[in-house]
Amino acid sequence: MHMLRGSISLSKHIWKAPNTWGFFFLAVFVIGVLSCKNEASRKAEVIEVIEPEPSETAFSTSTNARITSYFDSLSHYQHFNGVALFYHSDSIFRYKHGSPRIAEKDTFQFEDAFQLASVSKPITAFGLLHLLEQQHISVQTPVADILPLFSNKEITLFQLLTHTSGIGNYLYMTDSLWANPDSIITNAEVQCYFEEDLIPTYHPPGKMYDYCNSNYALIASIVEQISGRFFADYMRDEIFSPLGMSNSGYMNPREKTCLDYKVYGHYPNGDNKHPFYLNGVVGDKGLYSSVNDLFLFYQQLQNPTLLSDSLLQLAMSPLVAANHQTHYGLGWRSKQIETDRLVFHNGWWRGFRTYFWFNQEKTKCVIVLTNTIKGGYLHQEEVWDLF
Repeated sequence: MHMLRGSISLSKHIWKAPNTWGFFFLAVFVIGVLSCKNEASRKAEVIEVIEPEPSETAFSTSTNARITSYFDSLSHYQHFNGVALFYHSDSIFRYKHGSPRIAEKDTFQFEDAFQLASVSKPITAFGLLHLLEQQHISVQTPVADILPLFSNKEITLFQLLTHTSGIGNYLYMTDSLWANPDSIITNAEVQCYFEEDLIPTYHPPGKMYDYCNSNYALIASIVEQISGRFFADYMRDEIFSPLGMSNSGYMNPREKTCLDYKVYGHYPNGDNKHPFYLNGVVGDKGLYSSVNDLFLFYQQLQNPTLLSDSLLQLAMSPLVAANHQTHYGLGWRSKQIETDRLVFHNGWWRGFRTYFWFNQEKTKCVIVLTNTIKGGYLHQEEVWDLF
């Protein structure tokens, strides 16, 4: 375990009717009444109004109706299946539609844990920054100072966090390097590939932004090396438990596969995704969490207790130019939408699409978790204008 010192810079009876017409018509009448009652009950279960918690403030009726209409329309065309939370100036509205397992027609709860895909990244970054601040380690520290066998001696933690390291994406290489899809690959193997120079470098460190999952898979290994704990244990003990995020945790396919979770990821045709050998790599993805837990994390961003405000503000700053008029910070994207500077991250992995957006003033937030990839990504500006 390396203790590097420096300043922070930055979830039977069969009734037989008597042979009379009177009893026959009576039976038909009773069956008809019961059928109508059952149908009414079924419809009542489908139509659900989600009220805020007693301690929460509701949006106006017109705002709730606008959000509901928008997502009901998407759901009608099977372009939305999941849960969502909207927050603005202390008012909250929650929405859900569809099934955790489409073939079983079950019902979502707001505590259900979804695979966050790349929305894992800003939370991974938060965990690393918390650790660095506790240990007085600079974000400009070279990776090789922490992982001594790491081949490139120039790449820094800052460059991993901002996707400016120039390293190649392990996702593009593991099919040939691992060549064993029936066995789970983990962060340790990915780390070895970089130590052995088996994954190419695309450009010199710091030269340009190039979004790459390898950066955040390596961050998980770095957290383990500095803390002396498994990454999942560190995040549980240092981040999730203090924030009350009881439905959040990292996937370990050797103990619990994607089919052991309540919520399945689905293909566009509704078939569920099956276990996959790359599910063992975490940090870049692999975090399961609920919409309610993510709102707890958002509240930590509003009033940080686990990270200094200055370092948190740096993380959400537009540090490097990315693409589509966006910038990247330390785990967060950002862009201008009308008068709001939007800080956000989206995710897509194995049948899940996820969204975590808020404005820089942290007065407005959208969290959307879906378990189907039919219909493409949500239109950011349209959703942002709903409330």
